[in-house]
Amino acid sequence: MSLDTTTLLDVLSEIAETVFENDFDALLFLNGHGGNMSVIADAVSEVGDDHPDREVLGLTYFHLANEVVAEVRESDVGGISHGGEFETSLMLHLHPDLVDEDQVEGTRRDEPYKHGRQDLFADGPLSVYRTFDEYSHSGAIGAPELASADKGQRFFDRLERELGELLREIHAQNSESE
Repeated sequence: MSLDTTTLLDVLSEIAETVFENDFDALLFLNGHGGNMSVIADAVSEVGDDHPDREVLGLTYFHLANEVVAEVRESDVGGISHGGEFETSLMLHLHPDLVDEDQVEGTRRDEPYKHGRQDLFADGPLSVYRTFDEYSHSGAIGAPELASADKGQRFFDRLERELGELLREIHAQNSESE
């Protein structure tokens, strides 16, 4: 399923309207797709501007794993992108039955611009449009062959802990302001 940028922004705005109509004082847009980071940022700005009395936040989940990825990853920069070492490790931990290990192959992300995104954890300031086929013919960008369930568990445990802490922080921040 895919939505164009404008439609996704409209959907997120409608979700926010429903959330705030039901008296929630905060909303976190939790993103799971790197390609949607700019839309999430736009939704935070647009919805926040429409609801200045409410807390509106946005987060792309994998950014919560920066430290553990630096400790655990085996791949060089370019090895953790779409279906690479990180995401395949998470899947091996959470749903190993969905990973066909005979088909695990990826294409290392090789961004020619030094300021472009090198992988999920080396994000440069330069946005560059490319078709997906320019990155990979298999669908995996990075080094999925370096993935393991053990790494996936370490990634997942850190993500779970960090997200839990963030949600408690958001709750505390908004409970204090009442």
